[in-house]
Amino acid sequence: MKIVDVRGLTPKERQEKVKKASLEMKNNEDMEIVSDDPRMLQLAPKIIEMIGGLKLVDVKQGEDKLFHTYVKKS
Repeated sequence: MKIVDVRGLTPKERQEKVKKASLEMKNNEDMEIVSDDPRMLQLAPKIIEMIGGLKLVDVKQGEDKLFHTYVKKS
């Protein structure tokens, strides 16, 4: 699983970093996006849709108080 840390980044920077990471992935590979921004619970689906080629699996707040988005490359 590829882990992409977007803590401290703006929404635009997050999108760019996730897109770059997705281009390096193989089909059916999983990615976890880690953020410290609670807005990711609402923004993640929009970011994933705008990037394209990724399927949203789950978005949740972890016990570590960070926000985790799980996607699969399709």
